[in-house]
Amino acid sequence: MEENAYDIEVHTEVKKLEFMAGGGKFKLPVCIKNRSSRDLIDAEATYLSYHVYSLDGGKDEWDQKRYSINICKGEEKTVAIESTAPEKKGSYIFKLDIVKEGSEWYSDSGVKFPHIAVKVCDDGSALMSDLYEQIEAQKLEEEHWKHILHSGEYDFFHPYCKVDPYGRSPLTAVLLFHTTVEMSVSIHVPGKTKMACVDAVFSDYTLDHMIPVYGLYADKTNVVKMQGCDRDGNIVENQIEIITQKITHGFEDISLLAYAEDENLLAPGFNFCYTGLEEKGMKMAYDVNGDIRWYFTDTSFEVPANYVSSSSIWMSRQVLDALNAVESFVLELNYMGRIQSVYYLPYGIHHDIQFTLRNTMLILGSRKDVKYDKLVEVDLETGNIINVIDYKKMLQRTRNVSVVYSNADWLHANSVIEHDEDFIVSGNTQSTIVKHNRNGQIKWMLADPVGYGLYWKRFLLKPVGRNFEYPYNQHAVEVLPNTKGNRDIVDILLFDNGYSRNKCRGWDEKNHPSYSRMVHYQIDEKKMTVRQVWEYGKERPELFSKWRGDADLQNNGNVIGVFNVRQETKIDGKNYTEHCVAVEVNKSKKVLWECYGFSMTGRNSYQNYRIERRDIYDAKESNILLDYEVKIRLGNITEQAE
Repeated sequence: MEENAYDIEVHTEVKKLEFMAGGGKFKLPVCIKNRSSRDLIDAEATYLSYHVYSLDGGKDEWDQKRYSINICKGEEKTVAIESTAPEKKGSYIFKLDIVKEGSEWYSDSGVKFPHIAVKVCDDGSALMSDLYEQIEAQKLEEEHWKHILHSGEYDFFHPYCKVDPYGRSPLTAVLLFHTTVEMSVSIHVPGKTKMACVDAVFSDYTLDHMIPVYGLYADKTNVVKMQGCDRDGNIVENQIEIITQKITHGFEDISLLAYAEDENLLAPGFNFCYTGLEEKGMKMAYDVNGDIRWYFTDTSFEVPANYVSSSSIWMSRQVLDALNAVESFVLELNYMGRIQSVYYLPYGIHHDIQFTLRNTMLILGSRKDVKYDKLVEVDLETGNIINVIDYKKMLQRTRNVSVVYSNADWLHANSVIEHDEDFIVSGNTQSTIVKHNRNGQIKWMLADPVGYGLYWKRFLLKPVGRNFEYPYNQHAVEVLPNTKGNRDIVDILLFDNGYSRNKCRGWDEKNHPSYSRMVHYQIDEKKMTVRQVWEYGKERPELFSKWRGDADLQNNGNVIGVFNVRQETKIDGKNYTEHCVAVEVNKSKKVLWECYGFSMTGRNSYQNYRIERRDIYDAKESNILLDYEVKIRLGNITEQAE
């Protein structure tokens, strides 16, 4: 045997691997220095491999896949191990090794190899495997873009253009090109009217440009204008023709008929909504004219109703455990459909996600056989669940004042927002809005007193002023800016569905027709009083919405809301028809814009859950970062959820 036959050094920077679920793919770079007298090559049947040791009493797996090394004597090389995690939840050790096939393992001859600590947080599932595959496919696509960007073939006047870059967002594109001098870039997507135009400025001066294009029209050759400016102020201009396909995935069955008296009076932006067609939830954005300018096609995602970030959307993938409790993977994606971050949540997700000033995420969810009565706070950096509020321990679960009450869905928490480090939560079935601290201590409650016991009545706000009405089965509570500077005053805006108003008050429908409203309340936390400041909708009973709905204050003072109208009917053997009406009004209740949404199918059912008027680009937009790794935050998901 040669004197230095085993003088091999094997090293990897990776010390640990963590997986949300078994079967997840990984790539492990391994550096090998061959100072031995042997060639470590395929011709000698010599390969890199690894062994798997279970730390939880499971079966150890010695033999794994072989990887070609092909390192001659005196050479150094980095080899990539590409494989999958163990299928079962548990803790493991991966130990690297070199094998001379049919002859020996180098570790048996004293060669030292690195150990990698491995944690698999849950048993493998097809859902997680698919997610890892999508992230890997995303990486490969972006590696291809890097090659294109550095090929020298594409410049400002001849950019590379790909429509629907990640296969989820058909009305977006990416432009890739290189410039010989550093430039900032701006783009303009022409619209049918002034308010329908899209503009974005990428102010960073750079040589490599990766420009996202949003807001294209469907089934059209969009002529996008692009302007470049160098540091000396020299300007170049170009026009790019971007061809899009017809709208698909059911969005083509939506009819949006819009009316605007004067565009100049409207809040700017597109109407981003969580839309429901034939009971299928989808996300899209349409302009002031009712033209769809962005939509998301991946049907494997569940869709939180709200939009919490101006530069990304948040989705979830729901799975059921043995107890029928919903679990979720919560994902952040940009408007092109790129997966940006992944979180695990063993409580599922109901309607909304909100962010706090503590860099945490608030999610309403469920556990076991009771639905929608948990508030979960997740640390955005670690993914750890740092707080869980169980409303069964706080509110009067047996209070039954709602038309839609059930034992399993006694609260139906449907929106949450942080205020002064406390939480304001809307409970739809209880027609109650409650503010409480992070320890679950109630600060106040806005609700009709009917049915509440003495314990809770002490927290109920006292109405003051004229024309006050309580909300019933409300949605979408938001805190308005504090314009008075008085920290005791809290202004909130919400959508009051009014569905249970007559039941709660003991009224009959004949003498008290149902109606829905957008309502502004002002709360004095010190005096424990509530005043109704403004409302819209009571004067239009034809807009009565049994469920869903929204109300949003705009920067120009207008309020935008969405009413979902269900009309009971026996026509064609169906039980009802549904349409939605989005409306923008000023504080004088004058209608400035209105859009009717209908289904084009025989089912005749179309609704919007939420609507948010916002720009599709950030105020300060950035180039796409091709080296930005997907942020996977597993947190403490091995802990048993309640």
